[in-house]
Amino acid sequence: MNGKNILVVEDEALIAHELCDALVELGHQPIGPAVNHSSAVALMNQHVIHLALVDIHLTGFKDGIDFAQHVRTSGHFPVLFLTANSDAATVERASKTCPAGFLMKPILREQLGIAITIALANWAHRYPSLSDADLNKGSVLFEEDALFVSDGWQHHKILIDSIRYMRSDHVYVEIHTHQDRHVIRMTLAKLEATLNSRQFMRIHRSHIVNLQHITRFDRLQVWVGEVSLGVGANYRDALMERLPIL
Repeated sequence: MNGKNILVVEDEALIAHELCDALVELGHQPIGPAVNHSSAVALMNQHVIHLALVDIHLTGFKDGIDFAQHVRTSGHFPVLFLTANSDAATVERASKTCPAGFLMKPILREQLGIAITIALANWAHRYPSLSDADLNKGSVLFEEDALFVSDGWQHHKILIDSIRYMRSDHVYVEIHTHQDRHVIRMTLAKLEATLNSRQFMRIHRSHIVNLQHITRFDRLQVWVGEVSLGVGANYRDALMERLPIL
């Protein structure tokens, strides 16, 4: 199994450090750790995540179950819950997010490795990888002013005008709106070909931006709100020609 990006959501520093070390030893790339719901969402929005290890009890108003529910509606990867002890009501609430499993603390590296392998295998069986020729089959439906993006359960409507920017990671594309982030299995070039070139522009081999959402820029990067996106040298002159007329 190739190494995966695994998000660690754990507010106990020692446990989080041990989890990250164990993931590296298992051949994976730890992302984080995130210590609360908001930081977990932020990391999820910045990276392509293949699996998340989520402590049920987090500091703050929203806990790990709330984050798992967010993943179910806005992401596309399995969640393994971590817990030291949970009452029946908590377990029942957590189960409604359809997690890949529960791991009881303290967590042994061998136990962690087995749980991750099984979770990823079950996920791959449920949502099999597509060939390059079929990257977009069944994952995105196109309309004149909207996309319908599948999260594995249902298709969600995304208005074209609400898309702020798109970022590619190999054969995945992250679509960012003001409220949500959606990950689809599709090439950026194919997605670019469906968009209105007067509204969207490739500014980097990995980025497409909605020109209407750019809030500031220089020759090296543009900002969409507080998010900065690098401008590739091959795209710089064309972008500079477009921006002054916005």
